[in-house]
Amino acid sequence: MNKLIAATLMMMLLAGLLAWQSHRWTMVSDCRASGGVWDGTSSKCRLVPARIFIERELL
Repeated sequence: MNKLIAATLMMMLLAGLLAWQSHRWTMVSDCRASGGVWDGTSSKCRLVPARIFIERELL
């Protein structure tokens, strides 16, 4: 009986991890589609900073 409970708990844990992975992939895809960059350490979508290009010899 204890093995059945342990196996059930492990299957539930695995299902939860697979669901979270799918959700995270969706968040990353949405972030990239909107032009952002996914920051994995903080699990947030960050905007790409605007870059300023300076040309030295304009005249």
